[in-house]
Amino acid sequence: MSTAKKATKPKAGKHPGGRPTKYSADILKKTWEYIASCTDEEFEYHKTQGISSNTFERKIRVNIPTMQGLSLHLKVNLDTLNEWALLHHEFSGAIGELKAEQARRLMNNGLNGDYSPQMAKFLLSANHGMKERVDATTNDKDLPAAVQVNNLKNLTDDELIKLTQGDTSGTST
Repeated sequence: MSTAKKATKPKAGKHPGGRPTKYSADILKKTWEYIASCTDEEFEYHKTQGISSNTFERKIRVNIPTMQGLSLHLKVNLDTLNEWALLHHEFSGAIGELKAEQARRLMNNGLNGDYSPQMAKFLLSANHGMKERVDATTNDKDLPAAVQVNNLKNLTDDELIKLTQGDTSGTST
């Protein structure tokens, strides 16, 4: 007599792979609402007060759209957002728009001084792959093969002489 259990089909209305997804058209709608709601707010800061004059400074309360912000807005884990972007084409488009808007605002406002240029540079580098320079030796690509370096300590005098004269035959690496 066999003790193996028979595989059964899930009952109607049950999710076959565990917990059902929270993704719905409402999630997509809330995502677009979040992106639209992320606007910077200008305000005046009373910097100094003197006898004959006051000094005010214009400040910006930055509110750029972020994946972390969307995660909090939708009350789901960041990993869930990334998974939904892989599974749902329309959600992936919204995430692409969020990232493009973030990059656009970081570039424009970092250049004109509304945002900290150093912070904008850091975020563009960390989140959008924009770098200040390119590795000139490999053009930021992996090396084609492992680099081998001769261990000169193990070479004989004759091998060292040949090596200095450009003859590499017979030398060990």
